Amino acid sequence: MKDIKIGLAGFGTVGRGTWELLEKNKKKIERSSKIKISIVAIADPDKSKFESVDIPAACHVYSDAFQLLKDKSLDIVIELIGGETIAKEFVISAIRERKMVVTANKALLAKHGKQIFGEAERNGVAVFYEAAIAGGIPIVKVLKEGLLANEILWISGIINGTTNYILSEMEKRNLGFDEALNEAKLHGYAEQDPTLDIDGHDSAHKISLLASLAFGTRFDFGEIPVRGIRGIKERDVRFAKKFGYQIKLLAFAKLEKSLVEVSVEPTLIPVDLLMANVDGPMNAVSVEGNFVGHTLYYGQGAGSHPTASAVVADIIEACGTISTLNGMQQVKTNPDFSDHPDYELMKKENVVSGHYMRLEVSDKSGVLSEITGILASQNVSVDRFFQEKSGDSNAEIILLTHMCAYGKIVEVVDMLINLENVRGKPVVFRVEEKA
Repeated sequence: MKDIKIGLAGFGTVGRGTWELLEKNKKKIERSSKIKISIVAIADPDKSKFESVDIPAACHVYSDAFQLLKDKSLDIVIELIGGETIAKEFVISAIRERKMVVTANKALLAKHGKQIFGEAERNGVAVFYEAAIAGGIPIVKVLKEGLLANEILWISGIINGTTNYILSEMEKRNLGFDEALNEAKLHGYAEQDPTLDIDGHDSAHKISLLASLAFGTRFDFGEIPVRGIRGIKERDVRFAKKFGYQIKLLAFAKLEKSLVEVSVEPTLIPVDLLMANVDGPMNAVSVEGNFVGHTLYYGQGAGSHPTASAVVADIIEACGTISTLNGMQQVKTNPDFSDHPDYELMKKENVVSGHYMRLEVSDKSGVLSEITGILASQNVSVDRFFQEKSGDSNAEIILLTHMCAYGKIVEVVDMLINLENVRGKPVVFRVEEKA
């Protein structure tokens, strides 16, 4: 049986979950993998995190993660520090010590992946990151192995549990955004500062990694269009439902000839789709391949145990490559990104979809014809609409368009806000018939 020594940097929620999983399922892991995994070093600056944990005397405990790297016996290092600055320095240092690295740090890889994977390649080791995307859903392995023979055509996903919980509560209980956010905090589904989640950046980190893996091209994270769920009103959720749709924060990676759309935005999808019924803090990822067709993966996207499950799966995969080091053939496990990419990032204005539009207008005759006239002037056709009273002298017009480029909708909105009878900027969301 192979004996593998692990160094664990970061003993927060996921770090502790990883420790618990390796302890509780020790015999099962050894029986299935023929590998004995031992955590022989742990590092965290907050020593109070270790107080209720029975740590063997043989396991060294450090306050500084870099001290952990001095242990030459380590085969694999787990980075669960979080953030970018210290974590980046730590991961690169571990790679230069020729340690396999397992990380759950999506922001680190989304922004610095090129440098990190390049460093790993030069040092003959690999970086494993299943836990960085969708928690307990093994979506990285699906793309790297299960669907490897397919050309990936489409990825869409609910890959942030905080925003999905908020939108689910808004729909089920007719809550406003702020009220649903406060409930998410109360139940532990949202951080006290939820900016990264509700503004869509957490989902963007994840979809940039999935898109790069699926299409073999590194996409610049800073160029990915991102829109979160701030500004979604309870009535938008209600109006969407009246049309037969549910609003979800979706991440997209779609192939259109030589262009790939990579984006994150609130999207209306039909209520009878499986994706529309992903409830609460759960995650789901939809992948379409040119031979396999449509596939869907569902599970817990965050939390101590689901993420720990992905971390340990990566540890076991990393163990399989260790015997190929030190003069023997190296198994290539880092993503293979082309220096001359076959695909380029599609510009947002060229993305084609249906659109939901809500306008507050003066409640008088002729206003609707003004609006539809502007839409027609830009070759944007209306699928359905209805009107609802809003105060004594105002009304709201809610409409769905047929498929058109987003750039056309931007032009329409710029024209609509100049109308005397339109109050403020129209609210626009994407509409998709599949997800």
